Amino acid sequence: MILKPRHRTGSGRAGRRVTRAVAGVVSLALVASAVTAVTVPQRADALPLQQHRPMTYNMQGAADGQLAKWTNTVRTQARTHDVIALQEAGARPTSMGTPETAAQQHGMRVDRYLWRVETVDSDPLDQGGVRNVYFMETDPGGHRVNLAIVTPYAADEIIIIPPSFQSSRPAFGIRLGTTVFFTMHGLSGSGNDDNGLLRQMNQQVTGNRCWVALGDFNREPHRWNPAGSSLQTPGFDPNLPTLPGTGRIYSPNEPTHVLSSGEMRELDYMVTNCNLPSEWGGNRIGDLSSDHVPVEFRPLAADAKGRKKTVISKKNAKALDQREDSRINRPQRFWGVVKNRSTSATQRYSLRTVARGQSQIVNEYNQCLHEVDTPFSTEPNLHTKTFWRPCGIDSADRWRLIFSTVHSGYMTLLNEGTRRCLTLEGEGDHPVGRSCTSGTDASQLWAAVPALEQGDTGADDDGPGPRPDETGEQQARPDVTWNITPSSGPELSRNYNDMIGSLRRAAGAHPFRGNVGQTTADPDRIIRMRVELQDSRGSSDFLTLYLSAHDTRLRGWTNDQGTYQFGDYDLGSRIGGSPTSMVFGSSDASLRSAWTQTGQPERHASVQRDLSANEIKDSLYGLNDYRPGGDVTPVIRASLVLSTVVTHAAHFGAVSHVSSDTLADRNPTGNHSLNDTMYGLFDDWEALSRFTRNITNFPVTTEPLDLDDPDITLRTFKEAENFVILIS
Repeated sequence: MILKPRHRTGSGRAGRRVTRAVAGVVSLALVASAVTAVTVPQRADALPLQQHRPMTYNMQGAADGQLAKWTNTVRTQARTHDVIALQEAGARPTSMGTPETAAQQHGMRVDRYLWRVETVDSDPLDQGGVRNVYFMETDPGGHRVNLAIVTPYAADEIIIIPPSFQSSRPAFGIRLGTTVFFTMHGLSGSGNDDNGLLRQMNQQVTGNRCWVALGDFNREPHRWNPAGSSLQTPGFDPNLPTLPGTGRIYSPNEPTHVLSSGEMRELDYMVTNCNLPSEWGGNRIGDLSSDHVPVEFRPLAADAKGRKKTVISKKNAKALDQREDSRINRPQRFWGVVKNRSTSATQRYSLRTVARGQSQIVNEYNQCLHEVDTPFSTEPNLHTKTFWRPCGIDSADRWRLIFSTVHSGYMTLLNEGTRRCLTLEGEGDHPVGRSCTSGTDASQLWAAVPALEQGDTGADDDGPGPRPDETGEQQARPDVTWNITPSSGPELSRNYNDMIGSLRRAAGAHPFRGNVGQTTADPDRIIRMRVELQDSRGSSDFLTLYLSAHDTRLRGWTNDQGTYQFGDYDLGSRIGGSPTSMVFGSSDASLRSAWTQTGQPERHASVQRDLSANEIKDSLYGLNDYRPGGDVTPVIRASLVLSTVVTHAAHFGAVSHVSSDTLADRNPTGNHSLNDTMYGLFDDWEALSRFTRNITNFPVTTEPLDLDDPDITLRTFKEAENFVILIS
């Protein structure tokens, strides 16, 4: 059902006659009570899909518009994404004011709110800081499983898609120029209403317009037949639905839904019949406030140059490649080998998800890395051979990517057909299948790094492993980068958000998620963060921070005068060399005690809770300027501030949101403070992590966890998970 709103301002259509067609036409009036003295969001005109930045996010419900999922995740992402499709959006966001009815048909209503997410001057999308929130209540009983779309643009049309069948859910979309964006939520467990919803979209949107379905499909991407396929098409499965029209799936090729049981599935993606450049795809955004992660859609750049991936061995840094061999009497089949990195198409891969947790390694000739389940030799030398051949449906073409919790950026490749791990054999150049080891064997560790382009030397890759620095010395490549601009404002805030997202990905899933991608408890794993401190003259200082991966706590740093470590942590044994030791430890308790001993009048709680952009920047300069034997007071202060804006911000979304707002403030001395609950959680993180790990592994003997601030007792993993989601 298409409902065409008429906008009184900003559209150039005031006074146009409203036609009473079957589709129905509903006037959209501005809601002054929603936002006082706002600039009305503009129209999107006829922007093609590739000029939008869409995103989908299943919020797992929210009690009202005041809760952190709206004010943290959605509000933050609305600054940089111009179409956000929400599922399980919770109760009506009453904090946004009184809505207007934007569309109503078939007993379903779409309301429109105006929501300020940014100041007029600071809006990265240059839309006056205001967003439209189009909201449909599909769950009048529970007020939880509802739909919404957030956009800076006023919709040209509202399209309501009724449920595919009784007891299924509706969907709705907004037309922005020639593109219609839908939000949809397939039925839990099967997504068996997805097909009906997509077919209605394809029928409703005609002519020169195209449709985009964003949502939680509750169906993995591989459980669709390609558009236009039939029983005569190789690989066609009559038990699966077929994408309508010219529909095509764009997905992150990674799990987007995580259950506390440990099951991971890819359910959140985009389906569209719009023409998109070939490099477009889905990208997960690091957020843990729901059991789904947000997914954005954009040109996929493996690095700043937009390159595809190459898979290299940790053992010798050579890349997976192929070599023709006369002993193989079959066309289009080649030995699997490793070679020095090059720009060859046989070293440019896509990692294509084909089943739950399984991927194909596909080169630009559409050949897949395949392991033949015919063992050679006997134990302990028993192994299988690898070949490249045209991609098929054989399980031996499929690999599970098991990321290392010890060697950041590396993974083990487990073959689904043979149950053996890809191994670089001896001193040779043939990758083979062998029994999997502990996950620390360099011959079984691989990394996906950007493929080389013409003129590249490989020295600027973003993948794991050593690289030469400006002096020619070998140093470890940073896992995370953070760029500090001279002035506070939106750019500094965006750089911070990028850093926190990268830090969370580098650390892995948080321990309170149980066994799902749990970060290692091994204290030896170090995350290296390279900080660029720019000044107003265009020059930069570089500072390296070292954080322990399991808790993202600062353990030491390197400036141009040397490397330093805290007194309770032997950083030298992890990174090499002999760092200078501080007399105080790295924990919050040690830093607070050390601060008190300096005799400074400001309480340590104020240092950690009361933030300004200058305070955050000064903390980094305090570490950068430290010299051996110098005054340690700036170091202690800096460590307390960074404990807030780095360590605890990586744990709790509410803390990173306050830190982001602090850096976005154009007044560099503007004060932004954490509330009592946020600050109280600092001391609870370790206890929460320990409890959820124990309750997962030892559910009978683990005692309940009593927290003091806030005063709460947690008895089960689900209670702990819900608590962390609530305060994240």
